[in-house]
Amino acid sequence: AVEDPEVNTLLMEVLAAEGRVPLRLTAQQGVRRLHLGLMLAGARLLQSQGAHRAGDVDLVAVQMTGASRRWGGPLHAADHLGLAMILRELRALADTHGSGWEPPELLVDLVKHGMRFADCQQSGTLRVAA
Repeated sequence: AVEDPEVNTLLMEVLAAEGRVPLRLTAQQGVRRLHLGLMLAGARLLQSQGAHRAGDVDLVAVQMTGASRRWGGPLHAADHLGLAMILRELRALADTHGSGWEPPELLVDLVKHGMRFADCQQSGTLRVAA
């Protein structure tokens, strides 16, 4: 990526107006945050019924962002990495950086029941055995 001095100046002004300082992240940390943000957005979309299935979110992510098909999309990746770990990371980010990182109830419920995004029925509901 090429830095744009005009964009950097604008960002620094916005941060200063909010009393914040810029984060210094490694490339790996930045990529991890990007992936967590995509997972969070996908989970919220599924919970809000903006998508019917986790696979729908993943398909759009792969097709529209150019993400690797091997990665499988943000919700598939979250299932693969482990939702409990994703939940812990999102809670830590929410504690440090605010409610924008707060995990949705759907994710909390999936972890509570030992389930995955792939276990969701249409509209973000869970298939919990009786």
